[in-house]
Amino acid sequence: MSLHMPSIACFFMMCLLISRDSVHGWGQDGHSLTGAIAQTILTTESIDFVRNHLPWYASGNMSMMASWPDYIIYPDTNPVDYLNWQWSKELHFVDTKDWSCVYDREQDCNWSGAQQCVDGSIQNYTGRLADAQQDDIQRQEALKFIIHFIGDAHQPLHAGFQEDAQFNCDIVYRDENNQPMSVSKEFNLGQTYYNTRMVILEQRLIQGGLRLGTVINKIVQSTNNDNKTDTFCCETIMFLAVILGLSIVILSLLVHCFLRRKSGAIILTPLMKDKNEYVSMP
Repeated sequence: MSLHMPSIACFFMMCLLISRDSVHGWGQDGHSLTGAIAQTILTTESIDFVRNHLPWYASGNMSMMASWPDYIIYPDTNPVDYLNWQWSKELHFVDTKDWSCVYDREQDCNWSGAQQCVDGSIQNYTGRLADAQQDDIQRQEALKFIIHFIGDAHQPLHAGFQEDAQFNCDIVYRDENNQPMSVSKEFNLGQTYYNTRMVILEQRLIQGGLRLGTVINKIVQSTNNDNKTDTFCCETIMFLAVILGLSIVILSLLVHCFLRRKSGAIILTPLMKDKNEYVSMP
């Protein structure tokens, strides 16, 4: 599998992202690119699976649905229903204790409880998507969340300290007199900084896309194996049921004949002397 084309695509898209005034994550472009990269490694079965578990208007295109979990929580993109999705905000990121660079699932994600973080949400929704007992609506929602959350797990500012507040605050630069100023209008980052960081951003986008595709392929493979096992079990049960039924019928006939004979029933046996004449035998 070649990463040449995804790398070129990443470079192009990241140029667009870096050129923006402010970047706090992948945004719509980054998530779409993660979905597009994942799409390139899907198996034939996975392509069909994704098409069947995304809304009909997406036509199986993961890029089209990659930002859905972001759209549903803001009034400007979901004015009617955004309040009903506020519970999902905490699922996009994970925070550790301030100045602790070690992630502890139990401590930072309440692993034995609600698991309200991006790690827990990926675990939860992959399980739901792989569960054939879930209805179509639940599995569709799970797939849309997985596409987005795996992208979130690979982007900057979605894993930080608790005091960072996920950087969801107004950024204000102040001068030596503690007066607000617009530093971004004074200078740009140097080309060296841009070149060295671009490699990291490319890598994270590609990793996110490849891991997303791999997760979906494994889910589909597991589901297909379960279906084959279920089919084999059903066929085996049906075969055994037929054999058992025939055995019961044959046994019933034998018992019936035995009882008839035991009770002195008359058995008619033809003799060769006259084809119209029968004699009785005890």
